[in-house]
Amino acid sequence: TMYRETPDSSEEPLRQHSGTLDDIRHRAYREQSREDTVGIMICDKDRLFVEGIAALIEQWDEFDLLAKIYSYDDAIEAAKEHLPAVVLLGARVGDTPCAPVIRDILAFDPGVCIMVLASSGDSREVLDALRAGAMGYGVRNELSVDRLRGTIWGMVCGEVVFDGSIRTHLQEALLASDSKVPAPSDGEPGLLKL
Repeated sequence: TMYRETPDSSEEPLRQHSGTLDDIRHRAYREQSREDTVGIMICDKDRLFVEGIAALIEQWDEFDLLAKIYSYDDAIEAAKEHLPAVVLLGARVGDTPCAPVIRDILAFDPGVCIMVLASSGDSREVLDALRAGAMGYGVRNELSVDRLRGTIWGMVCGEVVFDGSIRTHLQEALLASDSKVPAPSDGEPGLLKL
């Protein structure tokens, strides 16, 4: 099933939902005449990877590739200029982690959905990205074409999405940290399992 933004016949319905993620997206699409596509920006130090993802996105009619970026500094400026709905962001550029960049982009545009694409599923890196505001995290060599497309749509629909192995790494990290927490007494409710 393909999700498409529908053009608004009046401004009134948007005023009811002022400040929501959908409102922000609708305003950006109207301002840039992209009422029926999702604007995407890609940033990673690996040019071959960026070009490959860009080629996929350009094949899908529901997406509009806004920018291909190769540094974090350029990513922040491009996000301000293009107002993408989705940013696909490399986990590291050189020695710089993605979390500060995520915070900077979201400080300017809190409605953007950021997915981190990494070489590995290091649980610390995943948690740092989530704390910074990322809505998705995937390991490059585990992403299929369909999985990438579904992940983008999941974020656009407001879901926090992970690649399968990332979920396993996070679950293990959370369970390890839970083992350090004392067990609840008989009168306290138990912890929910993932």
